[in-house]
Amino acid sequence: MKIGKPVTPARRISKIGLSFIMASTCLGAGESEAELAICLDRGADPAVIAHAQAIAAEMLSRVGIATKWYSYRGSCLRRPDNPIAIRIVSHVPENHHPDALAAARPFDGIRIEVFYERVKGAVDSGLVPRLLAHVLVHEITHIIQGTDSHSDFGIMKAHWNTDDYHQMMHAPLGFTEEDLQLIRNGLRSRMEHKLE
Repeated sequence: MKIGKPVTPARRISKIGLSFIMASTCLGAGESEAELAICLDRGADPAVIAHAQAIAAEMLSRVGIATKWYSYRGSCLRRPDNPIAIRIVSHVPENHHPDALAAARPFDGIRIEVFYERVKGAVDSGLVPRLLAHVLVHEITHIIQGTDSHSDFGIMKAHWNTDDYHQMMHAPLGFTEEDLQLIRNGLRSRMEHKLE
């Protein structure tokens, strides 16, 4: 996820936006909720990170994914439920994924790094938990989908802008229908790997 260039906030919701918001809530309809284990490092700022974790869990729940969160320490990565590992990194060199708020390794299906200082610097302090939640969900989605591709809008957009940050203050960004299909396929694949 990279930092986008600011633009003037939108003043109305388009028909595309309405169908996009509706698609964001359709994954779980008629399907049982998938369960996802996540090992999260909360070291940088535990209270803010715990708040972001709760928001991220709710966002994922809306698309049919129940989350089980564990401490990153100890034997979490050796759990039998195939957890995703998220490290919160406080200080990152400027040349390490320049302009990115986080980086996932979707092809190994496990690791995410969140660049916490960049997240904090991207928005006012009151919005940090919401932005961090979106970063977590964006990168978790890359891992689930097993791809580094992005959408033109919503949570899987490559570069969020001022309009997106403004929406985050009021409601979470949504997923496109294509993203939801990739999530379904990715969850199926993770379940098959877990059963092997």
